[in-house]
Amino acid sequence: MLLLFGGAGILGNWLAGIALSRNALLTLRVFLFSWSSYIFLAFTSAGLFSSWQASSVSGVCTTAGFLIGQTRSTSEAPEAPELAASLMVSFGNAGVTAGTLLAGLSSPIMDPAYHLDEHRPVGDSPGISSIVVKKRAARTASLEMESAA
Repeated sequence: MLLLFGGAGILGNWLAGIALSRNALLTLRVFLFSWSSYIFLAFTSAGLFSSWQASSVSGVCTTAGFLIGQTRSTSEAPEAPELAASLMVSFGNAGVTAGTLLAGLSSPIMDPAYHLDEHRPVGDSPGISSIVVKKRAARTASLEMESAA
């Protein structure tokens, strides 16, 4: 799956480069709409995407998002492109670290049987992830209260 994610990432980088060279603002808008739609569908439609499809879409969108963000940040600071580039990499790494931390902290909260059987969330959106974690924590707490009664 990691190899598939990386291969799809190369495709995403290539497609984003072509789109950015034509119209950067339109590329940003299309990317945000597409990625948001995909995340929404992945969280609301259980079993809609298989794991290889999810890895492919995530790979394309992740690398495209990094390229779009890099282009936007360096264009906003033309007098200091090195600073903008280094800040982009630093905040990208901080985002990966924060996402990994949140996923690791939320894993014990989620009910694994519920997680695997009914819903398979895919994506890396912290806002949606927090909603899912709160929903599952509330469900687990209500189940524990019912079993205790």
